[in-house]
Amino acid sequence: MKTLAFLLTLAVSVSGCSVFDPPPECSDVVEVTVSAGIDPTFSWSPACAVNTLTVSSSGVGAVWRITTLGDLADRGISPPVRYGDAPNAARLITPPTDLEVGREYIIWIGTPELLGAPGCDDCGRARETVGTTTFTVTS
Repeated sequence: MKTLAFLLTLAVSVSGCSVFDPPPECSDVVEVTVSAGIDPTFSWSPACAVNTLTVSSSGVGAVWRITTLGDLADRGISPPVRYGDAPNAARLITPPTDLEVGREYIIWIGTPELLGAPGCDDCGRARETVGTTTFTVTS
């Protein structure tokens, strides 16, 4: 009987563990950080789910873009994200191109403005930027 009680307690404890819970949707401005290197990793704080991540450069336009559609609680993009490695929840919009050492880029992340709005014909396509930063690629 003690073993059963222990196992039930353990099961309840594990089921409440946040390791498996997706982060909430970003509801405010976040701070975006970028690691050094030719394949940087992007993070943002607080850690929350977005549905669009775009990296672009002046004169070139988007060099990588991923997005998700639907409920961010189930399929949002969460940090960290390595350049060119789209998370399983993401759909590739612009394939990654090689980043150039010394070139300045900008990353912006966004959430849907209209996702799930009643009568919305273009739901999931409007975006609200919640974080952005510029970075220069180093070797």
